[in-house]
Amino acid sequence: MDSLIQFIIGNATTFTPACMVGLIVFCMVLECIGSLAYNILKNGR
Repeated sequence: MDSLIQFIIGNATTFTPACMVGLIVFCMVLECIGSLAYNILKNGR
């Protein structure tokens, strides 16, 4: 889990606005993947 966090924030030692953008983009990607999976499963019924 720590390596995933380091990947998201780009190995930054301090929390900067760039880290915040990385976290927001990561959450948006997860939301997009979840939405796609939900729609695929919903249409498969």
